[in-house]
Amino acid sequence: MNERMERMDSRKRGRALGWALLLVLGTSGCDFDVINPGPVADAVLNEDASHAAVVGGVKRAVTDAWNQIWLETSASAREIMGSGNLNISVLQGQGILAPDESNAMWSDVMRARWMGDDAVRRITETGGSAERLAEAHLWAGFAYRIGGENMCFAVFDGGPSESHEKFLTGAIQHFTSAMANATTAKAAQAGRASVHMTLGDWSAASADATGIAEDFTFKALFSAEEPNQNNYVAFYADNSPYRVHSVWNTPHEQYYVDTGDPRTPWDQDPAFPYGEVQRPGIGNVPWYFQLKFPDLGDDVNLVSGREMILIRAEAMLSAGVGGDWQDAMVLINGLRTSQISDVTGLALVPWVASNATEAWTHLRRERGIELWLEARRLNDLRRWRAQGAPGEEHPLENENSAVETYLDPGRDLCVPISEREVETNSNVG
Repeated sequence: MNERMERMDSRKRGRALGWALLLVLGTSGCDFDVINPGPVADAVLNEDASHAAVVGGVKRAVTDAWNQIWLETSASAREIMGSGNLNISVLQGQGILAPDESNAMWSDVMRARWMGDDAVRRITETGGSAERLAEAHLWAGFAYRIGGENMCFAVFDGGPSESHEKFLTGAIQHFTSAMANATTAKAAQAGRASVHMTLGDWSAASADATGIAEDFTFKALFSAEEPNQNNYVAFYADNSPYRVHSVWNTPHEQYYVDTGDPRTPWDQDPAFPYGEVQRPGIGNVPWYFQLKFPDLGDDVNLVSGREMILIRAEAMLSAGVGGDWQDAMVLINGLRTSQISDVTGLALVPWVASNATEAWTHLRRERGIELWLEARRLNDLRRWRAQGAPGEEHPLENENSAVETYLDPGRDLCVPISEREVETNSNVG
């Protein structure tokens, strides 16, 4: 906790120094005039020299979409508890994702999806480099995956509402195209594995996941330098001045106390025992801040080799692809025992299962731990319920639990078509 507070104090001093330097420079006689050249003609974006910037725009759009989806769905997934009054509404804190509160999420995801497709179109039509085209396909694939994992329905360019699986099949097409180039092949293969998993194509998911090394990662990139490029997980728990979310009353609160699992770290500050405001039905929420992403520029996994191992394990449990439940437990515990406890300094204790149902429970739990705060849990809960998967949800992430979760009985597991889309698109009403 002291290290965290020192980082926060250092960051504030840095900001103050920046303003001081700006004041000095402003009186030094230097010419800092900026000349705006005006709008760039659309045709310029078709030039080969512009393609890096076009793809860069897609990367940024995907990161923006991830940020907004994480912020506004994480309470419904019960990865966090809302503890403030900014950007996690009362309804969202209770697990309700309402159309009139989904405009930002919907717009950011649809923008990223459209920009990805447009980048692919431009580079294809103008004969751009194969490497740049593959990069555009890769990021478009992740834009589509975010839509498919989180939206209740798919809508394309003012058309009618369709199954959210249209986003997922679109993601597979983009990832498959990106696999043709060596620079993007592994990230695209891992992305495709995760989409095959959501669609329940276990043979394809296992085949893709098997080819990815355990230490592989591909990340959404954030920056501490530009406020609108900050990692929102860190920003809204940075106490500068926001204490918007808390680990209190989530599956990871007591789990971290008991195990010290370094994948789910959190702490508390006696000077700030509670979040910013009282939450309806709860009161003052104890402020237990996450430490997985302590810094504003921390990058976030979009896919990882460790997730691929869990996909292989789930394929064994779901369809017996590559093994049985005992083999699945070997993979699950291999990930688990590779972690050194923050409490004991020893490897984590492996899960113990005596049948397939218990193995499923451990698989569910391990995915929640491994992918915590990576905006993937809502999709997991949704697909497992849709597929009737065995095993048990953690009591604190189930709205019908005997323990108090503060989740509404009608809790949502996907983002509805936004109010703004309904108002402007006559094909969805």
